[in-house]
Amino acid sequence: VRPDAVLGHSQGEIAAACVAGALSLEDAVRVVALRSQAIAGRLSGRGGMASVALSAEEVRPWLDRVEVAAVNGPKSVVIAGDAQALDEVLAELSGAGVRVRRIAVDYASHTRHVEDIREVLAESLAPITAQAPTVPFYSTVTGGWIEDADVLDGDYWYRNLRQQVAFGPAVAELAATGHGVFIEVSAHPVLLQPIAETTDALVTGTLRREDGGLRRLFTSMAELFVRGISVDWAAVLPVGATVARVDLPTYAFDHQHYWLQPAESATDAASLGQAAVDHPLLGAVVRLPGSDGLVFTSRLSLRTHPWLADHAIGGAVVVPGTVYVDVAVRAGDEFGCGVLDELVIEAPLVLPERGGVRLQVVVGGPGENGSRAVEVYSLPEGGEDGDGGGGWRRHATGVLSPSPSPSMETRAADAACDFTAWPPLGAESVGTDGFYEDLAGRGVEYGPVFQGLRAVWRRGEEVFAEVALPEEERRAAAGFGLHPALLDAALQTGTFGAVTGRAAGDAGESGGRGAVLAFAWNGLVLHASGAAALRVRAVPGDGPGTLAVQAADETGGLVLTLDSLVSRAVSAEQLETAGADTATVADSLFRVEWSELPPNPNPSLPPNPSPASVPSSAPVAWAPVDTAADLTALLNGNAAAHPATLPATPLAAGVPTPVPEPVSPVVSAISAENDADADADADAADDHDVVLTLCSRVLEVVQAWLSDAAGAADEARLVVMTRGAVAAGGDGTVRDPAGAAVWGLVRAAQAEHPDRIVLLDIDPTAAEDDQTARAVDVALTSGEAQLALRGGTFSTPRLTRGTITTSHTSGEPSTSFRPDGTVLLTGGGALGGLAARHLVTRHGVRRLLLASRRGPDADGVAELVAELGEAGAEVSVVACDLSDRAQVGALLASVPDTHPLTGVVHTAGVFDAGVIGALTPERLAKVFAPKADAVRHLHELTRDRADALTAFVVYSSASSLFMGAGSAGYAAANAYLDGLMAVRRASGLPGLSLAWGTWKYATNMTTHLSGADQERMGRRASRDGVLVLEPAEGMALFDAAVGCGGSLVVPVKLDVGALRAGVVSGEGGGGVPYLLRGLVRVGRQSVRAVVASGSGGGLRERLAGLDAEGQEGLLLELVRVRAAAVLGHGGPEAVRPDMAFRDAGFDSLTSVELRNRVREATGLKLPATLVFDHPTPLALAAYLLAELGVTEDALARVHAKIEDVESLIVGLRLDDAMKSRVAQRLQGLVARCNGVLDGAGVSTVADQLESASADELFDFIDDELGLV
Repeated sequence: VRPDAVLGHSQGEIAAACVAGALSLEDAVRVVALRSQAIAGRLSGRGGMASVALSAEEVRPWLDRVEVAAVNGPKSVVIAGDAQALDEVLAELSGAGVRVRRIAVDYASHTRHVEDIREVLAESLAPITAQAPTVPFYSTVTGGWIEDADVLDGDYWYRNLRQQVAFGPAVAELAATGHGVFIEVSAHPVLLQPIAETTDALVTGTLRREDGGLRRLFTSMAELFVRGISVDWAAVLPVGATVARVDLPTYAFDHQHYWLQPAESATDAASLGQAAVDHPLLGAVVRLPGSDGLVFTSRLSLRTHPWLADHAIGGAVVVPGTVYVDVAVRAGDEFGCGVLDELVIEAPLVLPERGGVRLQVVVGGPGENGSRAVEVYSLPEGGEDGDGGGGWRRHATGVLSPSPSPSMETRAADAACDFTAWPPLGAESVGTDGFYEDLAGRGVEYGPVFQGLRAVWRRGEEVFAEVALPEEERRAAAGFGLHPALLDAALQTGTFGAVTGRAAGDAGESGGRGAVLAFAWNGLVLHASGAAALRVRAVPGDGPGTLAVQAADETGGLVLTLDSLVSRAVSAEQLETAGADTATVADSLFRVEWSELPPNPNPSLPPNPSPASVPSSAPVAWAPVDTAADLTALLNGNAAAHPATLPATPLAAGVPTPVPEPVSPVVSAISAENDADADADADAADDHDVVLTLCSRVLEVVQAWLSDAAGAADEARLVVMTRGAVAAGGDGTVRDPAGAAVWGLVRAAQAEHPDRIVLLDIDPTAAEDDQTARAVDVALTSGEAQLALRGGTFSTPRLTRGTITTSHTSGEPSTSFRPDGTVLLTGGGALGGLAARHLVTRHGVRRLLLASRRGPDADGVAELVAELGEAGAEVSVVACDLSDRAQVGALLASVPDTHPLTGVVHTAGVFDAGVIGALTPERLAKVFAPKADAVRHLHELTRDRADALTAFVVYSSASSLFMGAGSAGYAAANAYLDGLMAVRRASGLPGLSLAWGTWKYATNMTTHLSGADQERMGRRASRDGVLVLEPAEGMALFDAAVGCGGSLVVPVKLDVGALRAGVVSGEGGGGVPYLLRGLVRVGRQSVRAVVASGSGGGLRERLAGLDAEGQEGLLLELVRVRAAAVLGHGGPEAVRPDMAFRDAGFDSLTSVELRNRVREATGLKLPATLVFDHPTPLALAAYLLAELGVTEDALARVHAKIEDVESLIVGLRLDDAMKSRVAQRLQGLVARCNGVLDGAGVSTVADQLESASADELFDFIDDELGLV
């Protein structure tokens, strides 16, 4: 293809000048080299450049910080400038949704930066000699055609680097002068898009990244040829190639299709758009467009890689760090990066006993000297790809390089070893007997595959070893770069004393009760792959605990060199929780975050309505109530005035007023202490009365509202309003912990009775008069069940994943617990004992004061004290009723000044099971005593010890947030703890509430419950996606929580996949728990779920298409499916139609839950006593059929007769007067049809229509409807 004109972009203009004949090849190369040299010496590292999808005019607001380096098209410019300024501008543009792409340079061409090298370029480019172009050349510098010699001299090429690249205007000018084809000659097309945006001309490229051979060039030429462009094929094809045209077939195409049917489903890598990888740990690889990076994908499990089970730490199968090394080295092979400069382990990866994890190895684009970042990620099966991934967790990060650094080569040369002479001359044999048994005693359990150490020798500081894979694994070694088990065995050489300065197996810092684990690799080079046995040499590295390693095969050929291996000592306690650290902590640590209300929750309101923007006329009427009696009076049609809790409502106060339907009552739950200073002293008894009295009053209102006798309209909602009870808003401040207890109570009621109650927390910094009325309006129309108003903005709570601190992932103990002070631990049950052991063994606590109601007489206390004493702790045990303020005061006074109180950990509590309707103030008080009362006393009586106190941790429960169904009192007590810890934090005091999920074993709070109750609780939690916590997992979460800041952390083990699957399958009841909706994204329901739920076309419509037997069968199946889901059975067959619900295992809570599920499926308003009134599935199905009112036979006959009437009318020839009379009668029939059906019954009307003649039908209209 011969060009009619040439055009260049920036440095590409040098090549264009050469093609045009204006520059010789030598001068063109000289311009490129000398300019690059000047840039590298004077401009590199000072700036940057980026492509931005805006016009030159649109980027004008940012030109005080950056410059427009190039105008490529109408919506494509390149900006450049100082590095920091560019970062700021790109962040702003990205935040505004503008597409930006940073260019991989560290200097700013076409900006004032270039002026710093003007003199250098003037001197070095002076010898450049330019000729007149022989091919028309259009300049982006001058904006015109270059026709004369000497124009493109050295000064021109300075201006080419300094001035703005006017590429877009040049393209427009060429297109205007008749140039209709643009060919980008480059290694990869980057200007096609801006050219296409400028002109409608044909635009194509030549080569592509990773596709730069002749085939790509021939394809590009062919694309031009088929578009009518003349191509000199003789110049393109190899010399001697025959060029001939091929005749087309002489017969007409008959358009028959012969599709090839695949022999099997398309699940291989190629059919999924990926390339297969020849590595046992990697499945496929995907190239990343635009970054020249790639992603390897794979799946690891004990079924597909059973040899990994031989690497166990603390009882869990932990993927060895050598796996990350091998996959990183394999990833580097894709780019010719044969050196693993660095690889750091950030978090262990634990393989589950069942199922597996998804693995990704990500390699970034090229950096300085061709190096590339490499990262290894995992995602548990069923985890989230986003976030809310959980999501993906990074386990290792490192750098790959194409060649060793000079220092690495020097060290490798100095450490060269002759592996052909074996064993090494002068080396003494070291026994290995008991080596693996010793490691197992320290928590590192190696199976046969990883027990590869065969022999060890020592010579001074050098240690030599022979390592080998077992026979059954040797054949697999050929697929690896270096089998991870073999490399791990080679690194075990470093355990011997001459290398690290420790005795064999000594953990050094771990106190002899742990092990040393590899943490970071530096300067690793794999010289040969596929080895099954190695000869190893290890010597001390430059730093403490570091190791340099060389390894050769059995013939002495070099296999591996490792410049430095960094290891860390870990204790036995850390090893025991290593599995939990990865498997649980990052996936099981949550916070409550308040997010702004989504836009337009109600079409009648503006996005995120502020109180001032909400219309005063609410779609649903509401009125204030204060007590259960007030609520009853309101629902009976009397809106008499109440105490002025709410200053403004849509219903007039002061006189009895007829209440419109529906009406939503609003109860104020603002405590008398709401505006009090959180730090002010208060009488304990009065404070106790405030919390308990407030919760009791709200409880009575809620119970009255939910009672069947209330008769409230389905559209109405009870609004429970608090003020400053939740940590919404920027500062996360809680003003009213008593109101927080109300939130826990009502959240439990919401879980038992969905869509009946709304929680609203108004702004504590604003006057009630200014916000209450319209805030309630928003609460009733937003569709949200829990809302908070702060500063004019409404927000909703959602559970989000917490952040793990570096100190936790590194295994370092928290600094919250000081070893020189005394830690008070309350609660004598299983959780208290577990916490006591952990504080001593992990956090180094040396003085513990254990307090519980029974004190030394509590079960297992003597054994616990002896155990902690052996670990070096001084333990005192005291009997104390923590709900008694005086006893708490005496307890704190017993702490000696020499070892002041530095920490409080409160684990005590009493669980009380029962539905909201059965709860009483007395039961509330019983639950509040060891929780709310005890912690309040500890809070108030330790204020004078604030200088020494560094930790104040209370055990709360996730029931205060979303697991409270059947335990409203317990939820309220724990929510009070959550609120009080927020108050402490806001006052500058330590305070952390841990809202635990479900523990594996019965705790001291649930021992009084029956086995059936505990089984039910576990079953419900499991169905809600909550898994049980093992003790080690719980303590790992404890460590992470105390180090991550904040007043409330939610350690709960969630199975998000199971929760999502339950909703999709229809077995998840009322859907995703309210606070979990930010974590669980649910797509379409399955067909079975739609049928079971009664949705998807309407249950009545489906029943109408069935006969009586079919209707009964459908409703019976609906009841059995829902009952089985509530009881946790695998399917409806486990629920016999004639078995009483009570005998099947239903109690008060599960009965309410079944009622909720049936109500959701049918749309009927059903009483809470539904299961007791209709005690078997058959009886309940019959009741539902009667309530739905579907009598198919009668309706079918009515529809048939109406069709007869329609046919008769259509067939009659009527004049206008008769048509008007008939139309009037039919309109009257429609208007009064409901009344006739109610009065006469469907069967009566059907019988009359059945035997009526045409005349009688019209008489029926006259006589029955009374129309004239």
